[in-house]
Amino acid sequence: MTIRAPHRSFAGALDEDVFEEHSSVEGRKTVRKVRPAWVVRGRSRLASTRGGLGRILHGLARALYLGPVLVLFKLLARAAGFASDYVTVAFVILVVVFFAVLDLYLFVSVIWWFGRKSAERLRLVLPRRAGEKVGSGASDPAAASTGDRVLATGRVVALAGDGGEVLRDLWLADGDRPLRLVEVTDFAVVAEGRPTVVVSCATSPALFADGGDRTTVRAWLEESSEPTRELAGPLVASERASGHAFSIRPGDEVRVVGALIRSMPDPLPEPSVDSPYRRAGSGAALVVGEHGQAPVRIAKS
Repeated sequence: MTIRAPHRSFAGALDEDVFEEHSSVEGRKTVRKVRPAWVVRGRSRLASTRGGLGRILHGLARALYLGPVLVLFKLLARAAGFASDYVTVAFVILVVVFFAVLDLYLFVSVIWWFGRKSAERLRLVLPRRAGEKVGSGASDPAAASTGDRVLATGRVVALAGDGGEVLRDLWLADGDRPLRLVEVTDFAVVAEGRPTVVVSCATSPALFADGGDRTTVRAWLEESSEPTRELAGPLVASERASGHAFSIRPGDEVRVVGALIRSMPDPLPEPSVDSPYRRAGSGAALVVGEHGQAPVRIAKS
């Protein structure tokens, strides 16, 4: 049985403080400027050092507030016949350390100021495994209502007739223009005794996975669809550039988080005796997509 699974292509490029995502969904092309979770502002070591010095300076300033208390303690110590010079020495040392840290903070701040634009520009964060964190707080799809944030766990089943990869994802996180290319088709997530969940991504999903195979843009695009190559063409500076490629294939175990969009007739045939899964058999499937502005989150086990 051949199922028509919509094909979607996404190409996102990072320029200065803007991540621009081009998409092609069944021939319809759109462009949007977004700030997805995998785009973060870089933080240089100099900025981290400056922040650490600032926290130390803040603590020392609070300690200096105790100056009047130390004066009172010195008077009480002298009245009791104890040596009070140690209190004076401690306070002087505190003042010296405060101004030394202040000087260092100002020096580091000046250097940071002149290099902040290049050091703290936006960057892409490569996918990494999130484990059980993906889906925390999400509802069970079988008991959820339309619009609820749900978690689907199970094995990937392709809806397209070729049974190939349901998601291909290439990340070029380095270089002057970081880039992400994504191809995805609707796919099903099935588990024993559970209704079929169809994952339908209208925007590029957030992927959580380990590793990633190193490959060139040219090699990755050779196996891509024509819409993907058309989107990537104007954005790719060099096809010889290399990046990290991720994929999700039929049989992979995944955790998917998204919004329950609607129900539909189960697109999968009834499982045979040799089938690796058995569904609830309700005859209906649940479609999961984006939750508001949040993309579908897919964690590969």
